[in-house]
Amino acid sequence: MAKCKPYIVRVAVPSPLRRLFDYLVPDTVLQENVDHRADVGCRVAVTFGRREVIGLIIEKATTSDFDIGKLKPINRLLDSAPLVPDPLFELFGWAANYYQYPMGDALFSTLPVLLRKGESLPKNWNKVLAFNPKRQRFRQEFSEKGAKSTSSGGTTQNHRCCG
Repeated sequence: MAKCKPYIVRVAVPSPLRRLFDYLVPDTVLQENVDHRADVGCRVAVTFGRREVIGLIIEKATTSDFDIGKLKPINRLLDSAPLVPDPLFELFGWAANYYQYPMGDALFSTLPVLLRKGESLPKNWNKVLAFNPKRQRFRQEFSEKGAKSTSSGGTTQNHRCCG
């Protein structure tokens, strides 16, 4: 029987260090947390030094620069879906690199305090975020302006701040 490759995740933790940390995802953690995922953008509880911290999965891998036997396992999976959409995730990563800021600190500064502490999301969180009358009005105005600008040659001249 073929041996499965280890399941490794690279995790950003809120620390002043500008690097990611490799952790193993044991099968037991995956089995205990059936409704949670170990995907990019999901939070995990990991041992960092002598304390447990909340980290954010940045990458998945099958190899590590370090000896597999020395990697620590993650303690818990905390999310059933990634918290940050891919475009924002890429933007925050770019900003962290551009401004020479630690990835973990940059990403965690974008999350609400309770999520940084490892608390669960409310069950209806996506409905709460999706139904925002101001956001819906903004989307409608933006899509209307976008349709006008593309029909008039592709540039927008009608910015609210510019007249």
